[in-house]
Formats: sequence, structure tokens, C-alpha cells
Amino acid sequence: MAAFIVEHDSPLSAWGQVHRNLRHRIDSGEFAAGDRIPTELELSTDYAVSRVTIRRSIRALIDEGYLRSRRGSGTYVTDSTVALVCELDLARPWKEQLLIDGHDARSQSVPSAHDLPLPTAVAHAFGWRIPLMQLHSSVTLHTVDGVPIGVTEAWRSELWDETALSANRRDNPAPLVAECFAEVGFATTFQAQLLQSHLDIPLIVVIARTHFELSGDIAEYARTSWLGSRVKLAYTRQLRASQMDVAEHDK
Repeated sequence: MAAFIVEHDSPLSAWGQVHRNLRHRIDSGEFAAGDRIPTELELSTDYAVSRVTIRRSIRALIDEGYLRSRRGSGTYVTDSTVALVCELDLARPWKEQLLIDGHDARSQSVPSAHDLPLPTAVAHAFGWRIPLMQLHSSVTLHTVDGVPIGVTEAWRSELWDETALSANRRDNPAPLVAECFAEVGFATTFQAQLLQSHLDIPLIVVIARTHFELSGDIAEYARTSWLGSRVKLAYTRQLRASQMDVAEHDK
């Protein structure tokens, strides 16, 4: 394999970096279906990390369906079709896409999530002004064919009830502004448990914020964390030839 160096000052844990690299080697065909991967000792030497780190990375890949262990024989790459990987178009409702393809796509409320502490990023988004008891929180787990692929955590200010919204509509015909962006995250203990995965596993986090246009106050903050090993996000749209971005040729 090409030289791979684990970066110990990276925000991604050592086992997460090894997990990501092994997954890349499987996806690229370096390790094909049916191949036995190197032993823990060999991988520990190659990556210059402990065998515990290697073991955790392999365990995650087994849980995700990319590897299987045979007692006394070794660890082997599975058929790539065994692992569940959903490609979702960001421009369309995710469940609709999977239901059309014949999957059982569901979203289920997690009732015990109300006691969780308010994340710092969410408190900052609300300006640190709103006490926790004035925020309504909810957590929803998303599954495909019974396999967890993502979790949505949402917070809404109770200050913005229907009366407040109605008053805002009278003052401004378009009172609310929604914005959405994506970032890379790593699973917390709570998220890992819901996703039946591992702490610090990479996540694709899509954040949606809705605020009042006049005041800038946040009305709702939601983040959906998709398991990077089970979800690929795409964005497609139709273009005319005149709308295409064409790089200038060197002059």
C-alpha cells in the first residue's frame, strides 16, 4: 500500500483514521471481495499504531458489513453489496427516494432524549439568551431496512409560539429565513449508541437553521448526522449549456 501516516494531532482519532484508510483500500479494490486482509500484527506495523487501535478499526468494519471474521483463519472482505450504503439526493426528501427503490425507510422519535445537555454550538446559535427549559428538543432516528443511518436533533424556542409567528407575519410578509450547510462531525456516545456504531465514527452533519429576518433570532436549529459509512449525499439539478461552469483554458 502507499505510505499512510496516522496524524496524532488530527481531530479524528487514530482508530478512525485507520478505519477510514482500510475502508478506502476496500472501496478502491486493493482488498477485493473474498481477500484476507493482513493480520492485526501486520497492520499494527504498517500503520505504526497499537493492536488495540487496529482491532477497534476492524471491529467497526465488521459491524458495517465490509469485513467478516473466521475463527482460526483470519478476517476477510465481504461482497460489497452486503454493506448498506444509501445515496441520497439533498434536493429530495430522503425517505421518498428509498421507498421508491423498495426499501423500508422509517423515522422514529427517541423519547428519552429530552434530558440531554444543550450542546455548546446550539446554545451559541440561540445567543446563550434562552434557558434550556424554554427550548423544545426532539431526537429522531432514521433507519433503512432496520439499519440506522442517521439521527436528527432539533431545538425550537418556545418563545416563538403561534401568536408570535402571527405577529411577525403582519409586520413582514416573509419573516423567516432558512439556511442550510454541511460539515464533518464525529459521533458522540449518545449518537453512537443510536446508530449502533462507535464513538468518534465520522458523520456527515447537515445543519438547518431558521431565524426571523428582522431580529435575527433563531426560531429553530436542527442537525441531521448521517453515518458516513452508510450514506453518500448528492446534489443534482438540471442545467442549460449556458449555465455550465467551464474552466478557462491556459492562454
